[in-house]
Amino acid sequence: MDVQPASTHGQGGEIAFRTDAVEAVHAVWVERGYTILQGPTELDFGRSVTMADPDGNRIRAFQPRPDLSRQDPARQG
Repeated sequence: MDVQPASTHGQGGEIAFRTDAVEAVHAVWVERGYTILQGPTELDFGRSVTMADPDGNRIRAFQPRPDLSRQDPARQG
């Protein structure tokens, strides 16, 4: 799987967290002046936004597609 957006620093990595409000996270990041690497975008797993912290680390907030969100692992076969 290709990382989106592509890393500009070698292999790279990222910290990702789940949210129910990708657009709101994006707005806060813009307000605080963070470097946005990818604005809110629809990907195969749901909506996502990615920024770089002051050290260049990639941080992603993602909102799973409704059909993938909040699945109860105890109910899965």
